[in-house]
Amino acid sequence: MVSARGSRGGAGAPRVAIGLDLGGTDLKAGLVGPDGELSAFRSWPSRARESEGAPLEVMAAAVLELRGEVGGEVRAVGLGCPGVIDPVSG
Repeated sequence: MVSARGSRGGAGAPRVAIGLDLGGTDLKAGLVGPDGELSAFRSWPSRARESEGAPLEVMAAAVLELRGEVGGEVRAVGLGCPGVIDPVSG
């Protein structure tokens, strides 16, 4: 579980975290509040078979979209994905 604690941010709004779950078919993403509750959830095609960079574009767009819904500060972004990721070859 991802959680963010505190209440600093715009107009006393709570800080939140964004959780990303990257799969071969879909990217699922959500906003998690200070209490650990999911306050927003979205899903997009991951475009994993399209190109090496396509999933990164989807993740960046997801973070920007969810960040736009936040009334406070995004404190963290967490990513879960299956398998082994080689930082050199992808």
